[in-house]
Amino acid sequence: MKNCVVVLANNSRRNELNNLIKVLNLYIIEGTDDFDLIIFHEKNFIKDEINDFLGKGELLFHQINFDINQFDSYKTNEIPLIHHGYGIGYRMMCRFFAGEVFKILKQYNYDYMMRLDTDSSFYDQIKYNLFDKLKIKNGIYGYVSIHNDAVEFSNELILNIHEYVQNKHTNINFYKVVKNQFNLVYYNNFEILKISEYTNENYLSFYEYLDSKNGFLKYRWGDHAVRFLYNNLFIKQEQIIYYNDLPYFHHFDLKNRPFILNNYF
Repeated sequence: MKNCVVVLANNSRRNELNNLIKVLNLYIIEGTDDFDLIIFHEKNFIKDEINDFLGKGELLFHQINFDINQFDSYKTNEIPLIHHGYGIGYRMMCRFFAGEVFKILKQYNYDYMMRLDTDSSFYDQIKYNLFDKLKIKNGIYGYVSIHNDAVEFSNELILNIHEYVQNKHTNINFYKVVKNQFNLVYYNNFEILKISEYTNENYLSFYEYLDSKNGFLKYRWGDHAVRFLYNNLFIKQEQIIYYNDLPYFHHFDLKNRPFILNNYF
């Protein structure tokens, strides 16, 4: 089994990245050392003075492109510079983790992926293998918390997912599945998932359909919202695993806090 931890970094967050690598070396490696660490970055990223990674896997760098000029003008003309406080870079990040990352990982031979942010942290030793926990439970997706996303970031998202399901999966009772869940999302600066589920045609066609609507860049559709809705539509609930014992910190302690409401943000 070959696994990876993925992080998106830029030059302004190199200190955060180094701190994250320290944390991985200190708290994760004892129980989970069978992974490559992949740093996704734009061009001109400075790789010098990045901390040594002490796991059995490799430290890899993969360049990506967040320049909106790569798109046709009809798409870029629709994209506001700021949408409810979020710039283009953040919205490109949402698009990247919603689907583009899986197009890249499809080229590799990984079984499971863990996603972290540069300011993710752990504060205690993790002595079991995080990837094995998902594998043993026959899990597809692992999360540490769920919260509410603001409604302004779901503009037209539910409508477009409903259209996709109607066209492709007429056996699914869409409204029964999404009832009272339309603005729930994973707090997915930590997530762990079985890659084959998200590199297959079912997920990638789902993502491509949404991407064709340009909502990631127009409305800041979140990758956490897309993942949550997809999982609830297409994955058995017993294959979605809550990591309830994870000593994980991202702005606050997330251990044993599966549901967090907007007033914490």
